Amino acid sequence: MTSMLEAALSYAALGWSVLPLCRPGPNGKCACGWQKIHKGRDVGKAPRVKGGYHSASTDPAQIRAWWSKMPHANIGIALAASGLLAVAPDSSEALEDFMVKGLGEPLWVTQSGGGPGHLHFYYKRPESCALARINRSGEYDIQSDGYIVAPPSLHISGCRYKPDPHSPEPNSHQVPPPPWVIDLLNQAKAGKS
Repeated sequence: MTSMLEAALSYAALGWSVLPLCRPGPNGKCACGWQKIHKGRDVGKAPRVKGGYHSASTDPAQIRAWWSKMPHANIGIALAASGLLAVAPDSSEALEDFMVKGLGEPLWVTQSGGGPGHLHFYYKRPESCALARINRSGEYDIQSDGYIVAPPSLHISGCRYKPDPHSPEPNSHQVPPPPWVIDLLNQAKAGKS
């Protein structure tokens, strides 16, 4: 398995800004030792650096410094800084709905450890797409701002985030996200969703 540092450096080489995140322990509780407030959905996902995702970096020296201090830290990718957006269904039903609407040609697809239907579809964010977040707990997340947890991070379930076996390697091709995704994010920014 690729080390967390190697994975973080590979994302940075694509121009994606990364940051270290909390990691879950074998008991499903926070094991990062940084803050004792990581509970529930924050376990394995909370930023481990001051400034949170705003401090994400593509600088190899900074990334090496972070993961030398926290070698098992999960990896977050800051979406806006990386020019990305993510569509992340949290159930088989949401995934099916998104597939009916159309998911186009994502840059990359990963599986979270959350179970069936929990996939992350990465896209390049076009300039016409607002920076916004739509988070429907237990249903889906659609974000062009904030951050997303990336492989090989450890999920609270004990499973690792991993590339979807049918997805190509992460890349930088410029196929835009589906129009319905851009519309939802623009509506969210305008306060209409």
